[in-house]
Amino acid sequence: MIVILLIHVLLLGGSLSSASSSVEETILKKTDLRFKQISTSIGWKRFVQNKKKFFVEPNPNSPIQVSVEKEELETFDETFTLGWGYQQIYIKAPLSKVKKLLQSPLAYQALYNLDGEVNTNTSFTPKNFTARIFKKVPLLPNQDYTLKYTSKLDQNTWFQRAKQIDDKENFAIRDNLKALIPLSDSETLYREVSMVYVLKWYVRAMGPQMRQVMANELKKTAKAFKCIAEGRKDNDPNLYKSCWKN
Repeated sequence: MIVILLIHVLLLGGSLSSASSSVEETILKKTDLRFKQISTSIGWKRFVQNKKKFFVEPNPNSPIQVSVEKEELETFDETFTLGWGYQQIYIKAPLSKVKKLLQSPLAYQALYNLDGEVNTNTSFTPKNFTARIFKKVPLLPNQDYTLKYTSKLDQNTWFQRAKQIDDKENFAIRDNLKALIPLSDSETLYREVSMVYVLKWYVRAMGPQMRQVMANELKKTAKAFKCIAEGRKDNDPNLYKSCWKN
C-alpha cells in the first residue's frame, strides 16, 4: 500500500486522454496475470532474480531501498505508461510482528499517516478484508480509494496483495504485492512491488519536479514503517507520531 499511495509521479508521457474501459480491462488483465505469477515462493524468487537492481542483498547498514521504473504498454494503437515501484526494508523485528501490522487495517490511519478513517468491510478477517485509503498528497488531487487485501503463506514467504476495487476520484488503477521473508527469529525482509496507471492526463504532464517530491514522500513513509515495526510497544499512538516526526 505504501508504494500505491506515492508512485503516481512515474506516469509521465503516454496518451493524454483518459483510458477507455477496454484499455483499463486490458491493463488489469495483464497486471493481474503478472501478480498471480509472482505470488508463489518460486515465482517470487524468479521475479527478484530478474529485478536484482531493485532488490539488493539485505544490509542493516542500508536498510531502505526505493526504486521506480516505467513500462510502456502498447495496445489499441496507443502507448500507455505504467508505473512500477519497488521497495525493500530490512526490519529488526520478527515476521509475526510485521505481519500483524499489515493485517490490522484499523491501525492504517496512524501507520501510514492517512488523512481519513480507514473503513473496513463488516466480514473482516486478517486474510481477507477491504480498506478505504484517503491521503492528501502534495501537488496531487486527494487520493480516495478502496483496496481489497488477501494474504497467504507459501513455503517461507508470506504474501499480501492489495488490489484496488474502487477509486472515488477516478484517478488511477492500482495493484500491489508485499512479500515478507524471515531472515532470523528477530529479522524480517520486507519487499513490495506496485503498479499504478494514472487516468488523469494532466498528472502525467506535470513534469520532473513531481517525481522528486513523490520519491521523497515514499522514502519518508518507508522510514516511518520501519520505525513503527521495530518499536517496543504494539499499537502505541505516541510511537506512531514519533516515527512520522523523525
